[in-house]
Order: sequence, then C-alpha cells, then structure tokens
Amino acid sequence: MTSSTPANSVVSWHDVGVETDFPDGEAVAVPVNGRAVAIVRLADGWRAVQDRCTHGVGSLSQGFVSDNCIECPLHEGVFDLTTGEVRSGPPPRPLRVYPIRIVDGRVQVEG
Repeated sequence: MTSSTPANSVVSWHDVGVETDFPDGEAVAVPVNGRAVAIVRLADGWRAVQDRCTHGVGSLSQGFVSDNCIECPLHEGVFDLTTGEVRSGPPPRPLRVYPIRIVDGRVQVEG
C-alpha cells in the first residue's frame, strides 16, 4: 500500500518486526508511536488498522479475519481491512487505516 503525502510533510515509518512475525490471515497487535495497531498479512498484501474497535474497547487483534474484513470479538462489529469502513454491527465510525510497507523483509507502518 502507498499513500500520498504533501511535499512539506515528514513521513515517519516504524519498524514493527520481520515478515515471519505475522502469520497469514491473523491479526497481530503492535505498538506504533504510542498507539496499538493491528497488522494483518493476507494473500494479496498487508493491512494495518487501529487495534481498538470504534464501538468499545475490543481488541481487534483478538478478533477474526475473513474476506478482507476483521470482526471485533466483543460485539461482532465487522470492518473492511482496506478502507476501515464498517461492514456490519454496532460500530459508529470506521477504523483508522495506516500505510504499511515491507523493506528488506522488515514490516514498517507509517505513524
């Protein structure tokens, strides 16, 4: 994934581990600049979203990943991993989505 950043902005990438730290199809929570971020490795690429459900305090990294979505383990809110949009359930707002990249086998998240 890539993002466009204004020319005068400073982009800060945070190394969160090696590729093998992240099993296929599972969410793993990592700290990024003081925030919990859920990293998901899918067949078609990597996703990074905030780890906390927007409905409550559910940790999405403890939830279920399926069909490019992540489901909160507490109240079954479902979010799209690419856009952060709510697909179903009670969450009132979408998730924050973070740019993610792989450099020399290291996973990096912008934040």
